[in-house]
Amino acid sequence: LQQAYSAYQQALYHLPDPKEPKLWYGIGILYDRYGSLEHAEEAFSQVMRMDPRFEKANEIYFRLGIIYKQQQKFQQSLECFKYIVTDPPRPLSEEDIWFQIGHVYEQQKEYDSAKSAYMRVLDRDPNHAKVLQQLGWLHHQQSTSFSSQEQAIEYLEKSVNSDQTDAQSWYLLGRCYMSQQKYPKAYEAYQQAVYRDGRNPTFWCSIGVLYYQINQYRDALDAYSRAIRLNPNISEVWYDLGTLYESCNNQTNDALDAYSRAAELDPTNVHIKARLALLKGQPTNGLPNQAGAPLPQDVPPQAYQPGALGAGPPAPQWGAPPPGQAQAAQQPPPGADWSRNNRLADLQNPQNPGSQPQMLNPYDSRDRLAQHVPPRQPTPPKQ
Repeated sequence: LQQAYSAYQQALYHLPDPKEPKLWYGIGILYDRYGSLEHAEEAFSQVMRMDPRFEKANEIYFRLGIIYKQQQKFQQSLECFKYIVTDPPRPLSEEDIWFQIGHVYEQQKEYDSAKSAYMRVLDRDPNHAKVLQQLGWLHHQQSTSFSSQEQAIEYLEKSVNSDQTDAQSWYLLGRCYMSQQKYPKAYEAYQQAVYRDGRNPTFWCSIGVLYYQINQYRDALDAYSRAIRLNPNISEVWYDLGTLYESCNNQTNDALDAYSRAAELDPTNVHIKARLALLKGQPTNGLPNQAGAPLPQDVPPQAYQPGALGAGPPAPQWGAPPPGQAQAAQQPPPGADWSRNNRLADLQNPQNPGSQPQMLNPYDSRDRLAQHVPPRQPTPPKQ
């Protein structure tokens, strides 16, 4: 990628006219690969301003749709996806675009519209594993008008039958069983999830919650510590660790340490503030009543997934369209404001988001949490 960056930089310096659509298309791809969304958006927008009939226009609209979704510009994302839904860029299909449309609606909490879009995919492909996964989770959530744990489990079981390699479907199935307090079934589903993705901190946090609920506190501690070692920046894990310390042997100082770390990561969370205030002997000042024994909080299932907001089909290896294939355009393309006279964005060296240093985990120095053993499957629940 660094060589590609250098090559594009040289091209910008030496070309007599840098307003070449193919050049900016390549720059957009480069920024997209680096995760520099704003620069990628600007580069792709430049292409469409220079040549509205660019040969890869529909691919650009798809990429912009994904970028806008990641930026939470949901209306612009929908405009891009709906514009290309009847003529998706190869090798994508209409089902892939409807999946993206459904996912945008889901991010907007327009759950009925999301379900409608997902059902359009199932009408053509009843075994679409990802759509079955999304529908299962939609039916699990209490905030939807069609909430049903039985229906959620049915969709998720179909999803794992369609694609048994997807750890996320197994994990969500476990979450549904947890909501029904069917702990052995939840354990079996979580076991399948970590077998496929043993380095997912969200999975280990949920396994810790499961062990807490069945009073296997030592195993809960082990699961939380694994989650922290994999990602020390998940506030829910630190909160759950605090509830564990507070519930077992009344380890108040350890609980305070964990709650303080959770508060640093999620400073607006009133529940964490209330626990800290209560343990410090301070009045809660109208915060939620936390006098009873605290319960662990599970992690939003997709909050810490790679590319969570951009979830969807894998990025295709784009090929050139067949000779003579025309770009269909039955309506004005989205992004009418692209005609504005913006200057060409200076090509800036993108930063790799994965290179940012993570904060040290203060619990690594504690013997009970410093067992550096390789990931393993969770301990079976005690009978």
